Amino acid sequence: MMTNRKSLQVGRQTGRIMPAVFRYRMLITIFVLLVVSGVFCGSAAADNPDVQTAQNLSDALNLTTDSGDGAAYVNGAGKVVLLQDVLLNYTINITAQDPITDSITLTANESNDFTIYRHFGDGFLFTVNSGTFILEGNNGHNLTVDGNKTTNYGSNGNSLVYVDGGEFNMSAGSVLQNSITPYYGGGVFMNSGIFNLTGGTIFNNTADYGGGVYVSGGTFNMTGGTISGNTASYYGGGVDVKNSGTFTMNGGTISGNTASYYGGGVYVVSGGMFTMNNGTISGNNANCYGGGVNVSGGSTFTMNDGMISNNTAVFGGGVCVSGGTFTMNGGTISGNTAYSYGGGVYVCRGTFTMTGGTISGNNAYSYGGGGVYVDGGTFNMDGGTISGNTAY
Repeated sequence: MMTNRKSLQVGRQTGRIMPAVFRYRMLITIFVLLVVSGVFCGSAAADNPDVQTAQNLSDALNLTTDSGDGAAYVNGAGKVVLLQDVLLNYTINITAQDPITDSITLTANESNDFTIYRHFGDGFLFTVNSGTFILEGNNGHNLTVDGNKTTNYGSNGNSLVYVDGGEFNMSAGSVLQNSITPYYGGGVFMNSGIFNLTGGTIFNNTADYGGGVYVSGGTFNMTGGTISGNTASYYGGGVDVKNSGTFTMNGGTISGNTASYYGGGVYVVSGGMFTMNNGTISGNNANCYGGGVNVSGGSTFTMNDGMISNNTAVFGGGVCVSGGTFTMNGGTISGNTAYSYGGGVYVCRGTFTMTGGTISGNNAYSYGGGGVYVDGGTFNMDGGTISGNTAY
């Protein structure tokens, strides 16, 4: 009988313990599900949000603050207004509901300059996949997107903006700056779609190719603004245009950029197309070829007007044609310096055709060709003027 009582007591204790074990397991399971769904981990819910409306963008920016609000709001005009500096620790994907008619505008505060800083490693800050994304200043104040290059986040990031099918617009008071990437396009990487630069600045960015902007596809229209102070470890200090990419320059300035090898200001290669109708490419430097512009295999550069001036390189201070075609119908190539050959223009492969415009006031040191030096390829002169150049 004693044995039966002990067995009965043990059975009763086990009956009490088992439900508790199940309860603990259930609580753990619920907690894990909540964490995965983002209830206890706000960053998980915010990772790479798809933004289809202005309110979506405001919400995504507000998630970066401790309180969950106060970083931005949507004003009466439907624009997202930045209210404070933001440390952005994820990519925001612009995927507007209607890819043709929908646009989302991020604008500066009318009373202060504010900045969105990169706060994570490898990855774009914004991707534009459909619809239109607009950055603009407000009442003389700047809206800045900053790669935060003084921190570890700035040394291994990616482009600040990646355009792949949508439309990206920058107007006066918008700034893209301080991005470092070991890849393509420190400021902007265009794979497809449209980029309209009507104002604003792309400044002090670094990439292997296209320190300021890399155009691998799509269309870049520049009517104003500045691309300046950018660096390419290899090609295209200001801009690198290749493959099916097209660049039309109707105004604005590409200046003070540097490339270690080719194209201090602009590098066009492998099927890229650049048309210059106005604007200025000036004060750029290439440590090897094409201080202002380098045109290479299979690409075209058409100069109808504008100025390529005060650029420097070892070969081709203003322009180097190392393949492809450069057609000069108008405009001016002046005040450029080559430390070896071709102060204004150096042709080593490809074709330079001059039907108008002026090549003047350029200088070449060490060897020759103050205005033009042809070291291979073809130079056709059907019009225009070459004068007042100097070779030492």
